Amino acid sequence: PGNIDSARKYGLEAKGTLKLDKLGWSGARLNYDILLQDSSVEDPLTRIQRNFNDETLEEYNLRFRHDIAGTDWAWGINYRRDREAPVFRRRVRIIENQSRGYAWGFVEHKDLFGLTGTVYLANLLDSDRVFQRIEYDPDRTGEISRIENRTANSGTALTLRLKGTF
Repeated sequence: PGNIDSARKYGLEAKGTLKLDKLGWSGARLNYDILLQDSSVEDPLTRIQRNFNDETLEEYNLRFRHDIAGTDWAWGINYRRDREAPVFRRRVRIIENQSRGYAWGFVEHKDLFGLTGTVYLANLLDSDRVFQRIEYDPDRTGEISRIENRTANSGTALTLRLKGTF
């Protein structure tokens, strides 16, 4: 046994595909994976209720694809966003998240000289990765001794992928 008497966790997860043919959009579909969860545990150091360490609290993964009928062309857009609970250590609390989520789009040709050619354009939302580290002295029951804030942006990326047998 550890030093935690009890904890609780609950959540909801949904996965599926919505085919849009019945709405008049032939060859279009939306795949989704959604996770929403929460937890509660009494922090053994501070005695304050908090989430589990570094747990995914929210995750959205949406993938839209349209295979254009009667052609070798397809296009789509994808979106992913997650929100994590902080990481707790004896002297440190770390929070790291994607500010707006991450989106990328693609255009694909399924017969490019016998190969599948796909062009991707990534980071459509110009999203930043945000990092915060808070240090305490002598531990998380004490005063804040240092705060580190970082923001990183990968910029927009254009990628060409050729797939098939050469």
